[in-house]
Amino acid sequence: MKIVDDMLTAMDRGHAVTVIGLQMSSAFDAICHHTLIDRLQSDFGFTGTCLQWITSYLSDRSSSVRVNSTASESVSANFGVPQGSVLGPVLFTV
Repeated sequence: MKIVDDMLTAMDRGHAVTVIGLQMSSAFDAICHHTLIDRLQSDFGFTGTCLQWITSYLSDRSSSVRVNSTASESVSANFGVPQGSVLGPVLFTV
């Protein structure tokens, strides 16, 4: 509501208003697992069990869609971090 109010106020005063939207869910889907693991290791010093745990968390993921009792074929998910998880936004930020 504040953004809309600010936009209307600016327009009433004769100012130009530009809005740029960014859909972050698509960005979460674009993260390459291999690149993320490499970055965790080289830039942040993750090694050993910790790196193995995160690699395991991202490996062998699949995705499908279910509508009522019908499910789509499962597809391998080699990109993206799990959304709705606590770790997802942290990995995306890395």
